[in-house]
Amino acid sequence: MLLHTINKSPFVHLSFQSLLSFCDSSDAIVLIEDGVLSIKHPIIEKVKGIPIYALETDIQARGLSASYENQSKINAISYAQFVQLCTEYPKQKNW
Repeated sequence: MLLHTINKSPFVHLSFQSLLSFCDSSDAIVLIEDGVLSIKHPIIEKVKGIPIYALETDIQARGLSASYENQSKINAISYAQFVQLCTEYPKQKNW
């Protein structure tokens, strides 16, 4: 059970692609900072059976609210919910 946080844009870095090599169904992914740009990238469709979360404030800060509304795979979360996820997953990996 790993909580993967990704803070880099998939348009610039291969972090998300690397992350997919390590994920399994007991893991979760949280998109933070520029990682929320994944909402508009086709790589998000490769994620199967793994919950994906994105910080709502980062979505809003990057003007992606409309794109998020069209994306059913991603759950927007608050900072408090992010902290809760960090306590639920015993190990975390930052990408």
